[in-house]
Amino acid sequence: MKQRLLIIGAGGHARVVAETALLEEKYELVGFIDDYVAIGTVILRDYKVLAALQNIDRLEFDVFIVAVGKNSVRKNIYDFLKQKYEPALVIHPQSVISPFAHIAKGCVVLANAVISFGASVDENTIINSSSLVDHESAIGKHCHVAQGALIGSNCVLPELSELKLGERVFSYSQY
Repeated sequence: MKQRLLIIGAGGHARVVAETALLEEKYELVGFIDDYVAIGTVILRDYKVLAALQNIDRLEFDVFIVAVGKNSVRKNIYDFLKQKYEPALVIHPQSVISPFAHIAKGCVVLANAVISFGASVDENTIINSSSLVDHESAIGKHCHVAQGALIGSNCVLPELSELKLGERVFSYSQY
């Protein structure tokens, strides 16, 4: 039986995360939670906003993923929810991840991303479409590696780092 996934957020990034979760076929999507979108609003197919964050206890789900782009907001929501609930790990089936890489719970890895040998991605981080985390690099908690960003080998990105679209971090760098 698939775990029931609740997505926190209902904007564009949340739609991409939902699509990824559906393609992954690992979870049963329950719906969305958002404080700024009306309850009942359809976000994707038949999946709707079910409640505001303060009413999360009323919902039945097994795991959650925070699909909010802003690192500090995503961090606050994630840290609050993981005290009581289990974070998911959502990985697009068209990403390439070394079996010797480590990706923590709460992360999202999107289409065509590559995570190489020995790389590690800490909790609640977004590895966006067509980005590269090369071998033995370490990405901290609550980071966002934007579309097309390239991280060379043996790099370190500290917690809450944000790489912009197409940005490059050269090998052996501390961001």
